[in-house]
Amino acid sequence: MWDESGFAVHPALPGVEALIDAVKAQLTNLGFGTGASSLATLHHHLPPELMAFNEHFTNAVSRVFYPVSDDILAAYHAFLVRGVRPLLSEDFLFQAQPLVRFHFPMPFHATMKTATGLPRQLHSDLLGGHPPEMMQGWLALTDCTGTATLQCATRNTSLEVLDAYREQLGPTDPPFADSLHHFYATWDRDPHFAEAITAACSPVAMTAGDLLLFAPHCLHGGTENHEDTTRVSLDFRLLPTSLEKVALDNATTDTGRRFRRGELFSEQSIWELTAS
Repeated sequence: MWDESGFAVHPALPGVEALIDAVKAQLTNLGFGTGASSLATLHHHLPPELMAFNEHFTNAVSRVFYPVSDDILAAYHAFLVRGVRPLLSEDFLFQAQPLVRFHFPMPFHATMKTATGLPRQLHSDLLGGHPPEMMQGWLALTDCTGTATLQCATRNTSLEVLDAYREQLGPTDPPFADSLHHFYATWDRDPHFAEAITAACSPVAMTAGDLLLFAPHCLHGGTENHEDTTRVSLDFRLLPTSLEKVALDNATTDTGRRFRRGELFSEQSIWELTAS
């Protein structure tokens, strides 16, 4: 799955073309990007107000892709069966509604920057209550390089940063597993901390059809896209069925308790989906 780094890129998986076609079809149905020759050139065919980030690190185009269309959902299920299942040694739950994200070459919203202007989106999913037993999938639907791709730190480096952050939490601070906003606020209180996180993360170059799988401990996120390309990705979570009870029993926040079948995860596992 991955080595000690905590993440790995699995190249050229089958089933991605159908996902790309389904995303293009939904864009056409919505009247977005008329005339764009590819997803990567979408930013040349949209007004800035549709591409602009808000304070929640999203934009108007990404928001209308949740929930995804029936065609995208069907293509996602086919990709899980054809592309993802062969990578897994056991059965997994999978996210019921994947996230289609459009990362345009646009400046970050002011709330996504430190007081000194440093982009602030890098994080660990553990800070949002995600169970450590879970796995993150990040599928490139366009070629992704430089500032247009995901920035990621190794698991060991991430754990060093997170352990240092955990140690400075006081009795009046939120618990570690529910402290994402506090984590971001720390970037302003301690500029050296912010610089260390940014330096720890490197761009993961990917080609359309590549899948990045990584541990929830890994610091990751986007930065301001300064490339002449639109980055489009599909995000989803995976959880071994052998650990679903452990993940729920150990959850310390309401967010963590949502990681069950019928809520964040589909009622079916990947093996059950394959058999249906």
